[in-house]
Amino acid sequence: MSDKILKDIRKENGQAALLMVLIIMALLLFVGLFLTNTVIKQIKMTKNAEQFTQAYFLADTGTERILYKIFKEKTINLNDFNDGDPLSSGNIAGLGSFNTILKDDSPLVIKTEGVCKNTARAIEISW
Repeated sequence: MSDKILKDIRKENGQAALLMVLIIMALLLFVGLFLTNTVIKQIKMTKNAEQFTQAYFLADTGTERILYKIFKEKTINLNDFNDGDPLSSGNIAGLGSFNTILKDDSPLVIKTEGVCKNTARAIEISW
């Protein structure tokens, strides 16, 4: 009778160990999935931050370009334009594009929008 009890105890210990291993593996799987999801979100946020920065600098480039044409080259006379008219546009290969418009003429407001992939940033200047 005592041999049968010892076999039952050993059998139950093996089942308990197997159950513990399965529980630990399931917990590790969930932790791994959570960490993978977190890393993927961080990668997407980094890409978005890069696109925001590039779009901002594209808008800044367009603003600097139009100011140079107005004040240094004197090739653009703002009196020849109406509100909403495009002043300048450009495309920088591999990065994106920018568009500059005359938003208002009293006071003078120029708006430049930079677009990088599917992200847009705008700069407005007035004087």
